[in-house]
Amino acid sequence: MKFPDSLKIGGHIYKVEFPHAFEEEDQTGVCDYMQGVIRVSDVYKHRKRAEQRIKSTLLHEVFHAIDHIYNSRMINNSKKSEKTIDSLECYWFQILADNDLYLEDDFKYPKKVRIGGYDYKVEYPYEFTEFQDKFFKLFVEELRILISDKDEHGNFNPSLCKEAFIDGIMRIIDGAYELGLDNRSSCSLSEGLYQVLVDNKLCSFFRGK
Repeated sequence: MKFPDSLKIGGHIYKVEFPHAFEEEDQTGVCDYMQGVIRVSDVYKHRKRAEQRIKSTLLHEVFHAIDHIYNSRMINNSKKSEKTIDSLECYWFQILADNDLYLEDDFKYPKKVRIGGYDYKVEYPYEFTEFQDKFFKLFVEELRILISDKDEHGNFNPSLCKEAFIDGIMRIIDGAYELGLDNRSSCSLSEGLYQVLVDNKLCSFFRGK
């Protein structure tokens, strides 16, 4: 398994130490904001961990860093901080492992996205006639994700559309699993996740390609 040596998260470069030997036998990862280091172990209680569990731990620590940099530590400062990060790790790892989101291709989207046990149809480019101020919309009960190739001003903004795509998935997760994210946190975490995945080319890493 080729592990990244460092990750660009916002304007910060985090060193990634893997495999790291923790003194506590049941600790698998940590994000050290002050030192700018993410540490991940390949063992748990002296037993080798599966590759997918190791990758999932990296994603967990990345979410801690995203919350710190993009979200003013709003999750970290809440009462359910670790539970929320655990949930984001679990749901997003499934999404990244099961889907090619084509985040690095401005003009391409998957035809469907598996989120949990559901297959959401992705309709792109979608021409919004009934929602003229929209360039992105979700229909959760219909399992549809609609994405225009233009923003609300009629301009093509591929990065904004891709980020909205990530934010839409974030809102599906939040609504289905009651993470309690407010609008600001959802947008901030989505912006951070999009940046980290694209700048570090991590989509193929989590898919095992």
